Amino acid sequence: MNNDGRARMGSVLAVFPQISKTPSAKSVAASNDYSYPDYASGISSLSGRATPSRWATPPTRWKSPAATSDAVQSEATISINPPRSVKKAPARPQTPLAMACIPESSDIPSPPQVLPEIAPVAPPQLAHMRSVSQVRRNSHIPSRSISQTPGVDDSPYIRFALDQLTRDQEVASGNRVSDSTYSVKRIIPDEGLRYLTNPEGVAPEPQPQKSPPTPLPESKTAALQDSDLLIPLSPPVGSLRYPSLTFVPAALRTISLVLLLLFYSSMLAATIAGFVLSRRNGGLLDYIGHEGGRYFLLRFLPQMIGAFAIIWLLVVERAIYRILPFTYMASSHAESRSKALMMPLFPSNLLLPRLHALRDRRYPIGIAIALFWLNMFILPLQAALFQPRYVVRNEAAVGSWRWTVVEPVAITLFILYSILAIAISIVLVFFQGRVTGLKWDPTSIADLLTLLPRSNSLENYQKSETFQHKSQFKTRLRLRSDRIGYWSTAQRPLEIFYAIGEEGAKTHRYSIHHGKLSEKKQSHVFGGQTGINNIFSARMGSSVESLRANLYSPFVRYRSVRWFLQDTYVVAWIVIAMVFLLAFLIAGFVNRTLQRGFSSLLPISQDSNGASPAGFFFAFFPSLLGVGLFLVWQSIDAEFRALQPYASLSSPQGASAEDSLLLSYGASLPIEITVRSFIAGHYKVTWISLISILSITLPIIAGGLFQPIFLADENEVRIVAQAPALFALTAFLVIFALSFMTIWPTRKRYLPHGINSLAESISFLFQSSLLNDTNFREVRSKADLVTRLLSPIRSEDQKPKYAFGVYRGRDGMDHLGIDRLYRRDGSETLVLTGFPGFPGFSF
Repeated sequence: MNNDGRARMGSVLAVFPQISKTPSAKSVAASNDYSYPDYASGISSLSGRATPSRWATPPTRWKSPAATSDAVQSEATISINPPRSVKKAPARPQTPLAMACIPESSDIPSPPQVLPEIAPVAPPQLAHMRSVSQVRRNSHIPSRSISQTPGVDDSPYIRFALDQLTRDQEVASGNRVSDSTYSVKRIIPDEGLRYLTNPEGVAPEPQPQKSPPTPLPESKTAALQDSDLLIPLSPPVGSLRYPSLTFVPAALRTISLVLLLLFYSSMLAATIAGFVLSRRNGGLLDYIGHEGGRYFLLRFLPQMIGAFAIIWLLVVERAIYRILPFTYMASSHAESRSKALMMPLFPSNLLLPRLHALRDRRYPIGIAIALFWLNMFILPLQAALFQPRYVVRNEAAVGSWRWTVVEPVAITLFILYSILAIAISIVLVFFQGRVTGLKWDPTSIADLLTLLPRSNSLENYQKSETFQHKSQFKTRLRLRSDRIGYWSTAQRPLEIFYAIGEEGAKTHRYSIHHGKLSEKKQSHVFGGQTGINNIFSARMGSSVESLRANLYSPFVRYRSVRWFLQDTYVVAWIVIAMVFLLAFLIAGFVNRTLQRGFSSLLPISQDSNGASPAGFFFAFFPSLLGVGLFLVWQSIDAEFRALQPYASLSSPQGASAEDSLLLSYGASLPIEITVRSFIAGHYKVTWISLISILSITLPIIAGGLFQPIFLADENEVRIVAQAPALFALTAFLVIFALSFMTIWPTRKRYLPHGINSLAESISFLFQSSLLNDTNFREVRSKADLVTRLLSPIRSEDQKPKYAFGVYRGRDGMDHLGIDRLYRRDGSETLVLTGFPGFPGFSF
């Protein structure tokens, strides 16, 4: 604009923008369509207040702020600094009209940079923005303090202000205007600002030639804007809505572990007391035969106490397995979170030492888990602890038979109890105040579903439902370090949610097409790939046609079960059990060998410490064999507990939530599981769980069954079985041998792959429409989850049914896993029933 002749001469306050090296959050409009460098200007505040040098503004704005007379600066890039004089550059005018057109929070464009991701606006920055905005509003600069300069055109500044206002609104509303259709002429760079036009008659000062930066392609720029990254958060202290993620099961709480530690300490103290009394008094009690109360007290009662310790420690170990993957996923270190998805959820083989945690370098808790394996030797050592011995009491060599403590066995038990006490102490310290990432005990499929609706890491599970081996999951997820906890997003920093996700990765977005929900396909900003799944598909996957064929193939659907439950092995277990049972019955009742006694091939005489090779062998090894059978049944029991929800879901009629998704047999106590499964009608689980707890009687009875006795008729010492123990052991052996016929898993317990890890379980859920169900979103507690799933739905006549089969996923493709049997849109989950004779029988 040209000023008229009435313009008055006055002092001119020149304010020049200065280049700032601080990166700034660019406005949406500027980052999309301009190639301007970042800059900052110093404007003197009359109030002389110091203000923060930088803060971030939201990327878009629906409504421009009202015109003010405040200093015109970008909230993203301009910092308020004391003015400084500039000698060379001419004063640039600031008219009231130009200031009125430039909004207070207008975003000054910055140079486009190739960034891997957008720096999100964290909640603390919002408070910082408000404080700086308040300082700006308090900076009262009179409009007349900056007078107009004659002969200088202000239209470039007005154009830039209008450009910022209109472009921000266009981007926020989703309308894009190209350069060719834009009505305002693009501003020509000048004076290093790149948006000033050259006024007529004013020769511009020479500027060094700079090559303009190359703008980002349109697709990459849009991807940067649309990216919504996950940001991990710590919950507010004492918040009822966002409780602290420090839940541990009852078996791992301080009071429970302290009681278990005291129990093992009392057993250690009792062993020491018995050892001291036996040496001081030449024995504990007089031996009056291999029957009666004293025999039961010293040969069966110690093993019964040891059996209670074994069962208790097994409950603790199962609880550790159940929450340990989540505990490491809650860590702030990526190295600790790596491989957590592949950690086992329950012990599958208790006969061998559990060294997986040590192999993954989980040293504190891995040492404790490895030491728990020594627990299996408690009962055999307790069975061999007390033996009768001839003790001489006076110089006349007159003595008697007395029950004494075998010193080598007592010392071994002392060391064993001490080691287990140390292992329990490690567990106690490890979980003391530790963040486990859990609100409640994750014991069911429904609990896992509540962690996935807002997850951004599910795309890595594409086609994983048809994987067969665990090694395929390890290869696919070898670079993963997923985290569990509270999150917010870059675009919604005040929204907090609880989920499993990948830190710094994009969230998933969905759109509705023809009434169906489908995931939006977001291309990567760099690299030209449409997703990381393309890389995995090229390396490991197959074509869509072959995948679809695998989904509907009975050989894929019913191909995997634990090795000891496969048809061949089940038949072998039944044959071996029957052979051993038949041999035991013949030896015990046909030839009466066990009742009449048999000669020992080992020396029976005792040394000065009370140790007898024959006495130790026939007490320790029968009990150890019984412990082995007990642990075998524990593995079978754990597998059937985990497979029961999938067996219910494999029914063509589907299953209710309480019979499938909410089943939590894995966390049930030994007697509790038997009662609960019987009430639910899962009789196979009822019987197997009952046998698994009754099998602890095998090492107890077998350890006290045989005793060296001098037979006067034969005039020799023989190994004789106690009659009452023999009858009891025979009855239990018959029950256990016949129970092997019930462990046939049947076809409905076969799956495409195992389920003993989080990754394997998630592969059956990652595309399920259940993740869109409001029942699994924003769940506050386990009681809230159960109430939602068991409450009737008004729009439906009956409770929803769930099934395991081929369903239409959220991406519009077919998948194999868990979904509702019937959806509201009329689609149906196809439950594959296989064909007769494959694999296993159905009963």
